[in-house]
Amino acid sequence: MAKATGIPRFGELAGVLPDVYIQKSPLGAIIEQNLRLFGSLSENLRLLQYVIMPDHIHFLIHVTEQLDKPLGLYIGMFKVETGHDYGKLAGVKTTIFERDFYDCIVYPSRSLDAVYDYIRLNPYRLAVRRAYPEYFSRVNSLVVGGRELRPTAICCCWTTRSKSRLSCTVPTVRRFAKATAVAGCIRRPTVAFSCRPSSRQTRGAYASKRKSSEANA
Repeated sequence: MAKATGIPRFGELAGVLPDVYIQKSPLGAIIEQNLRLFGSLSENLRLLQYVIMPDHIHFLIHVTEQLDKPLGLYIGMFKVETGHDYGKLAGVKTTIFERDFYDCIVYPSRSLDAVYDYIRLNPYRLAVRRAYPEYFSRVNSLVVGGRELRPTAICCCWTTRSKSRLSCTVPTVRRFAKATAVAGCIRRPTVAFSCRPSSRQTRGAYASKRKSSEANA
């Protein structure tokens, strides 16, 4: 959930690698206070993990039973309460977060520990990116074993307002340096995409494979 334009930052990165954290601003403290009260909006909601970054927040929610209202309404209530509390402090009525937000269901096939770590380690990753930007440069191709690779991934996401899926082609690769010690951790070369191809692309690939098989026959 991202900060709205013109709103003060939620905090700043502090500490020295690897012991870094976010020093919260007064607004960040208000956000944290309301996040900790999120479970009070419904007895079927539990806040499992959260992190407040300088310009956005992440949090993990457990829905224990069927909710009386859509989950988006409870998140909207949190946003309204946060804006109300900040308005009393700043003496102005304003919107803290951007209108939309991105959510993702954690299915049983996905490790809950991985989600916990992703949220918890957000400040650490930000610190590493700032300290070693060369490890996070983007290139359009990689040469591996004398072969040039140009991977393309299809990214799909959902917008909460229109409930429509957006597909985008990403012809870029995140490049990491060879195994290098960074703040006591070993970073190895990694190229990973966690994107699912759109149904149109899947059908196209299947049709091409079928035509190829028929031609060979």
